[in-house]
Amino acid sequence: MILHGYTTSKLPMEFICNNNSVLGGRNIAETFNQYFLNIGINLADKIEPSTINHNAFLTEEFKNSLYFYPTDASEVISVCNTLKNKSSSSMTKLSLGLLKLL
Repeated sequence: MILHGYTTSKLPMEFICNNNSVLGGRNIAETFNQYFLNIGINLADKIEPSTINHNAFLTEEFKNSLYFYPTDASEVISVCNTLKNKSSSSMTKLSLGLLKLL
């Protein structure tokens, strides 16, 4: 339910992980955090090493692929300064005008 711009919902206070009961919001959040913190390593450990070079799978040229050039703080500040000031704010409740002052 959305009330005055804020979302409210009832969250479960118990969560089952590896057949163990996890109780309380903070413990559930920490369990999710640990899961997502370790999932990359856990999945990578299950992948068998390959002798095939990754280029063997790239059969086409990807001229329209996405690449991000390295940047630095001065470029980010410069781009932010070109944006219009608006009264709206982000999830952090900081407006762009305020961020420009920082």
